[in-house]
Amino acid sequence: MKHLLSLFAVVLFSMQATAQETIKDGMVWNTRVFGTHEPNPTEVIYTTVVRGDTLINETPALKVYNSVDDGPEMLEAVIRLEGEKVLFWHHGTSQWLLAYDFGLKEGEGCLVGNIRGSLQGNNGLGMTYIKCVKESVLEAYDEKGERFELPALYMEEYDTEKCEVRYGEGCWLKGIASTNGFLFNNRFEVEGRGSTLLLSSLSDGLGNMSPVLTGIESCTVNKTVNPDLVYDYHGRRVGEDSRGIVIENGRKVLK
Repeated sequence: MKHLLSLFAVVLFSMQATAQETIKDGMVWNTRVFGTHEPNPTEVIYTTVVRGDTLINETPALKVYNSVDDGPEMLEAVIRLEGEKVLFWHHGTSQWLLAYDFGLKEGEGCLVGNIRGSLQGNNGLGMTYIKCVKESVLEAYDEKGERFELPALYMEEYDTEKCEVRYGEGCWLKGIASTNGFLFNNRFEVEGRGSTLLLSSLSDGLGNMSPVLTGIESCTVNKTVNPDLVYDYHGRRVGEDSRGIVIENGRKVLK
């Protein structure tokens, strides 16, 4: 356990961290996904985990599972890593598509596909052009509730590389995920839906979890958030009278 914590102290506080150093077997992301359609807004917790490896046309890859509100796990995606890049296998077109490029510099961009549902034959590519407009840092919290800074890429999203139709804006945490959650790598602003990455952690395979980050500060806009909802350390909704360290309004609070 000390080795894991030391590893992430090095990885997360280094501006040179790569996806291969952080996204690996045992990585877990907890994401709050909410619908804003009135009069019945919805909210669920996605638990996304990298578990096990596989081969796609003899190419080594990792399997990504997802569950909703502690329900049954479903194989959501198959990914592979190339330095700063995360690619996923698109079943419908039998090709590798880019999900993340954490190596982008200010002014650079890339075409990415939508990783969610990529193993479903009828799922579209969901391609959009992501342009890095700023390299900066984003405040987060460690397992002790103390603030620290993570290297982040602030993005604008367009229809194509010509940047003629602007879809919105978002943020990628280098080597970790979008602030909308790992599966929400693009389509940052979708009418009637929002999402927020609550927790990222690493499992040692023995049931022990080493938190990577909790309670990140959102850098996206036009997100409807209910400030009255409270979550525990693992992203599960709890009552307002809960004690200990909780996540409230996107921030980590000691009650």
